[in-house]
Amino acid sequence: MSQRETSDGRAVGAVVVVQLDGKRHDVPYREGQSLLEAARAAGLRPPFACEQGHCGSCAAKCLAGSVTMAVNDALDADEVAEGWVLTCQGRAVRGAHCVVSYDEE
Repeated sequence: MSQRETSDGRAVGAVVVVQLDGKRHDVPYREGQSLLEAARAAGLRPPFACEQGHCGSCAAKCLAGSVTMAVNDALDADEVAEGWVLTCQGRAVRGAHCVVSYDEE
């Protein structure tokens, strides 16, 4: 996630990179927003279903940066270790350049 900060440390103009359907998209990102929310707000149509961290439909691979998940009832430890995240629950770690791809298998 690239960003600038205001004098009080809040992120301004943050961007995450989302790879979807073979295309790279620089997506505006607000601190605390899920990666899925950011992608949808930018007009993208990533896969999703429950938005609760239970089904795994929104899974994407984190190729760069760091993502934290509030809930993960769908991915096993090996998948998480490989970089898979649930974008409905995933939030980019502040200050880290973040790239997620829905195109990985």
